[in-house]
Amino acid sequence: MTNKNNEMKRQPVKINLVTEITGEQEEKVAQFFEGSVYEDGATLYLRYNEYMDGNEVRTTIKLMADRALIIRRGAINMNLPLVPETISVGTYETSQGKMRLATKRTMIHRKQVTDRIYQIELHYDLHSEDGQHSMGTFQMRFRIEEEITNEY
Repeated sequence: MTNKNNEMKRQPVKINLVTEITGEQEEKVAQFFEGSVYEDGATLYLRYNEYMDGNEVRTTIKLMADRALIIRRGAINMNLPLVPETISVGTYETSQGKMRLATKRTMIHRKQVTDRIYQIELHYDLHSEDGQHSMGTFQMRFRIEEEITNEY
C-alpha cells in the first residue's frame, strides 16, 4: 500500500465489524463502515467513523505483529492498548467523565484472505483499573475489503 515514492497511501475499504461481548450482559452487534487502511512497515492502520447518538467517533485500529491499540476520538475518547502477556491500562472518556480501564489481550489474528480482503480478530478482557469489576470479554472480528480505485 505504498506508492513508488515509498509514501504511505490510504486505501479506501469497506468494513464489516462483528463485536461479541460476553460477561454479565451478552451482546452481539454487526456494523458496516467505509474507511481506509494503510501500512507503515509491519504496522497496519485501519480508520473509520462511527456515529453514536448522532455524534461522530473517529476510530483508528493500530495493528502491530503482536499488539494493537484502539484509539477513538469524538463523542468518546479512548486509548485501549492490547499487549501480550500483560495487563495494560487505557482510558475511556465521555462528557460524564474519564475512567481508567485494564485490558488483557487474549488474541490478535490478522489474515490476508485475498489480495483485497483482510480479516482481523481482536480478543480481550476488559476490567476496571483496580481489577475489581469485569466489563466483559470482547471479540472484535473485522472483514476488510479494499475498494477498487482507478489510478491513471
